[in-house]
Amino acid sequence: MSTKTKRERNGSISGGEEGEDGYSTSSSYAPSAIDVSFNYVAPTEIDFMALKRLIQQLYHTHSTDLVLGPLSDHIIQLGRQEAGDSAIGTVVKVEDDEDGDPFAFASALDLSNKESEASKTLLAYYNRVLTPSSKAASSISSLLQSSDARVLQIFHERMINMPPQIMPPLYKMLFEEIQSSQQTPTHLLFFSRVFSTEAFSDGEEEEEGPSSRSGNGKQKGKKAKKTKPLNKAITKMSTGASAEEEVGLFHPEDAFIANHALHTFTFRFPAVKDSDDSFNAPMYGRIAIIKNDPQTLQKLLEEMNTAFAIPT
Repeated sequence: MSTKTKRERNGSISGGEEGEDGYSTSSSYAPSAIDVSFNYVAPTEIDFMALKRLIQQLYHTHSTDLVLGPLSDHIIQLGRQEAGDSAIGTVVKVEDDEDGDPFAFASALDLSNKESEASKTLLAYYNRVLTPSSKAASSISSLLQSSDARVLQIFHERMINMPPQIMPPLYKMLFEEIQSSQQTPTHLLFFSRVFSTEAFSDGEEEEEGPSSRSGNGKQKGKKAKKTKPLNKAITKMSTGASAEEEVGLFHPEDAFIANHALHTFTFRFPAVKDSDDSFNAPMYGRIAIIKNDPQTLQKLLEEMNTAFAIPT
């Protein structure tokens, strides 16, 4: 197997465990640190299903609207060394377990390639979610349709609880591979999931004691208390009025990406089917556009390296 980007890096996972939705639950019983060594390797066919699951996680409830197989295939094909062009993309695996599933991946997708099944899948998706009522969405949509622009999607997702310390070398390798490719993009598109922090405001907290568990009236009142901050958060996010501090990030590096973005657009995912929407934090997709400028990317990497330095 090709190890064109193989490097070893020590990572540390610390703090509270996270639940299925990525929110911290408790740090009282969690180990303070788990030392893990990772290998950065080229993706191969054995990674197909794991990559597909990570893409499904990235697009949350909208993943059912996407054909995920071509996206997973694209990541694997792009990671191969082809004659006349450099391979792009890396997966992160536990050291000495290269046949195991990747814990994270980073790749790219040329959205200007109208012949690519993967590109057509995501272009159609972005055309659906980029509502014309938003100025940012209109700007992004125009960029995707412009014949003068070449937009490259930066594809990244990782498993819950993976340390952000893996990201500086992962992005560094990806940016270098992109700049070495035959066709240089004009812009980079980053897609990520976020959630509303207002969903966890004091007004949402459940009442303590026996009264919170007794009687239909109490349950209705508690549900109403939960619904109010959620509706407020939904309104803010859907109108584009939310501030960065009102957004919860699954990936902390997304804050640095947003700071360098020309445009950002946030839209709500549908609630998980059969779930009680009043008792779940609103989940959103976020699109960020960055100009493919070496100085901007270098600054972004420096910020990540400073923020996510590996503990010694």
